[in-house]
Amino acid sequence: MRLLLAPDNTHLIQTKEFIGDEIPKLKYAILSHTWGAEAEEVSLQELNAPFESTDAKAAGFDKIHKACQRAKRDGLEYTWVDTCCIDKTSSAELTEAINSMYAWYAGAKVCYAYLSDLDPGADLETALPQCKWFTRGWTLQELIAPRHVIFFDRDWNEIGNKNENEIGNKNELSNLLSRITNIPVKLLHSQKPLEHYSVARRMSWAARRKTTRIEDLAYCLLGIFEVNLALIYGEGKKAFIRLQEAIVQSIGDRSIFAWTERRPDAPYQPLVGIFAEEPCQFADCGNIFCAFEDSVYGNLAITPRGVEVDAALAADPEQKDDAYRCIFNTHCTDKNRRVGIAVRKIGGGRYARYKPHMRVTFPDDRSFRIARPMQDFAECKFVETLTLATRISGKWPFKGNNAILGNRQCAFRVNWLATTPSITLLNLRPMPRSHWDYHDEVWISSTTASNGWCAFVAHGFIPLPDDCYIPIHILVSCHYWCLGEPQLIVASLDDMNPVMAAVLEAQLDVIGFERSRHVHRLLLQALGGKVDFEPQTSITERRVLIDGAVMRDKHVRNLPAAKQNDAGIRKRVEISAKLHRENDPDICSYPMWRLDMSCRVNREDAQG
Repeated sequence: MRLLLAPDNTHLIQTKEFIGDEIPKLKYAILSHTWGAEAEEVSLQELNAPFESTDAKAAGFDKIHKACQRAKRDGLEYTWVDTCCIDKTSSAELTEAINSMYAWYAGAKVCYAYLSDLDPGADLETALPQCKWFTRGWTLQELIAPRHVIFFDRDWNEIGNKNENEIGNKNELSNLLSRITNIPVKLLHSQKPLEHYSVARRMSWAARRKTTRIEDLAYCLLGIFEVNLALIYGEGKKAFIRLQEAIVQSIGDRSIFAWTERRPDAPYQPLVGIFAEEPCQFADCGNIFCAFEDSVYGNLAITPRGVEVDAALAADPEQKDDAYRCIFNTHCTDKNRRVGIAVRKIGGGRYARYKPHMRVTFPDDRSFRIARPMQDFAECKFVETLTLATRISGKWPFKGNNAILGNRQCAFRVNWLATTPSITLLNLRPMPRSHWDYHDEVWISSTTASNGWCAFVAHGFIPLPDDCYIPIHILVSCHYWCLGEPQLIVASLDDMNPVMAAVLEAQLDVIGFERSRHVHRLLLQALGGKVDFEPQTSITERRVLIDGAVMRDKHVRNLPAAKQNDAGIRKRVEISAKLHRENDPDICSYPMWRLDMSCRVNREDAQG
């Protein structure tokens, strides 16, 4: 750290360098200002060059001298000024300075904020918000980090200290600063640590600030999030992406995904990467609070494929907009409403941000239930490891630039026919979830040469007259459907031990997509050999007969309680599953499989 020694009666300013453990012991002042034209500012090499009062550097020299004189008056021997205390010809020194700058401002005894465009005697309520100082990216950390920031007008008249009368008394300046910047007064007064505020909220403080170089929009925020980056000028907006990646690896706060696209000049893109491109996209995040240190943050990591996170996707079927079909919960709130973002599965099993101009919100007192395909909300949580794409490719194998259809060569969906009576689903668990698309409610594959399988376990009931119903618990699987030779298995789990059924579901949940034969063996073993396995034959239709117990209960959705109300009658139920080929260009560019599910209840009571 290079510091300036306050000059005596000459214009000669000396510098002195400090390293390591010496820096925290120093007592120094620090200058915060907005840069004028590059020709006006004084570099390290120009610091002691001869100059005239009419020289282009006069304003820059005057600023430095006034800051040093004020520091000397305040009993401080040293002053730091960014224009001349960093050797910008050395990339190593510039990198060290930018990564250390927040700590340097925080370690200063006082910071002098010089407002070169504030006229003496101006009304602060109207003039202060117009100052350029509040629009620059670098001055954000210069306002937050130091405990004491003294503001000066153009003629170096003192306006006030952001931390004056900080205990118990009303501080008009700090309240005005808070209204201008949206930064809480308690943070300005150092009464709450920076870590208390969510990532999204901290980003919102920089949303309306600008920097001369695009990369500095990221570099000026390093200290705000306590992360470090290598400086790569010329990378453009990638710097802000790298900043967010560093934040994810350092802070377990999902509010970083809660940004919205509000840029008027941004082209509409329904699918984008999970990270924002600029701080301005966090402009609506000023009231976001996050649940810190929750167990849900057990896995939040950067990988070459994107952000890997453990999560359970949610849905709100009451909303008509398809953005509510597949929601990633950010585990944060905005004005007592929970905040989520819409996502969609793209090629490679990753998820992209969907409709980034929307933020999905829910009342905080409402159950944020977990998404289940084809029917309202799921009653049980399916937490899985998701990969959120940080970048979206512009070219895909099968559909050009379409990130959704471009990697789908095969698709498989289930259609529940509206027969009389029909099955009312309460819960449906798709497997394997690695190839399940929650938004379109289909299994997908990127190749027709795959030995892929899919299966689901369905819980529901068949409604009957007089408040009666028959509970249903079935398993359906289909194997080798990508190869065009599908083999169906349909089985009832009603007679299976509940513990064994749960173990079977858990086993199926972790088996890879390509292991059809292994799944066949597992099902044969679990179901006691009751299912025929014909490996060389295409099986496109299956039926299972169930002797279903008729139950009576007015609240048929409460199945566990209702099962105790056995009417003493049993009905024979036939569950049918039949495969068809169909074309749906909105789901898949190629012909896909549709599995029609139906049921029939015999009028006669079952025997035995």
